Amino acid sequence: MKTLRYRSTGHGIFKAPFYDKEGWGHTGRVDEFRSFLGYMPGDSLVVGVVSNGIRMNLNEVLIGVLSAYYGRVYEFPTFTKCDLVEPNRDLFVGKYKLKFMGLTVARFDVTKAGGNALFLNDKSKSENVEKALMVREDAKTYYMPETGGRIVFEISQKGKVKKANFKHGKTTLRCKKVK
Repeated sequence: MKTLRYRSTGHGIFKAPFYDKEGWGHTGRVDEFRSFLGYMPGDSLVVGVVSNGIRMNLNEVLIGVLSAYYGRVYEFPTFTKCDLVEPNRDLFVGKYKLKFMGLTVARFDVTKAGGNALFLNDKSKSENVEKALMVREDAKTYYMPETGGRIVFEISQKGKVKKANFKHGKTTLRCKKVK
């Protein structure tokens, strides 16, 4: 299983290095459930993580766990919680398209999820694409734990959403609500 193809992928497991440590493992994902099982042969260490509704990238969780185990400095994230329910999530639900240089490069749906969250379903590739969870940060901003991106909805004076901005790092992409 450790015979590598493409420098990091084996047959069922992949390299999972941590600084100077060699590790091997495999991840899993279904809906908003995430998992990782890995082995650090040099230290006879087995690491397993299973989560549901994670608010940060699973790799970041593993870096935090391994940093604690190996005594490395790691700055744990600060999680914000938004109890705000106004405006109502129904305002954001709908179909959107993203244009870049005059071309439509993505289509996606926004639907309601549990609690105060939304789902984003990319319709660019096929009708059966996995939904991405978006967690509310404030009245019009949702955070995507899987990618670290944010979507900020623009609400008009009439109380309708016509546009949204995807923000990831220094990049902002403008989207238009079409339905």
